Amino acid sequence: MYTNQYKAGCCNIGEAEIRIRQKFLIFFLLISILLTITVHFYHSLWVFYLLFLTTLATIILFVEVVSRFCVLFAIFSLHNFHEPGNLDAIDDRHCKKKDRLRALYIIMGAIVVALLYTWLISVFC
Repeated sequence: MYTNQYKAGCCNIGEAEIRIRQKFLIFFLLISILLTITVHFYHSLWVFYLLFLTTLATIILFVEVVSRFCVLFAIFSLHNFHEPGNLDAIDDRHCKKKDRLRALYIIMGAIVVALLYTWLISVFC
């Protein structure tokens, strides 16, 4: 169970931030689905780029919602468990390092999965 407090490398956003990310997740998921359908009819390099970018955003947002960990907040050493916009800074060097390392893992994993998905769609369409 997640707590509603900052935990280095594990949790850096609260319920209000999660709700915002859920809305963005739905938006990017719908765009990714539409672009996947579009690829079947219109083979263009820019469509594949857009598919990759929206898939990447969808994956990162999904991980953020599920893990309650914001990649952008981790990179800039921030956390928020209050209203959106009320950010608190992280001062501990070790906490910053844990957060940034986790953010790097999430970004790299999302890039690999998004590239694989885009490649599979391009091969089978």
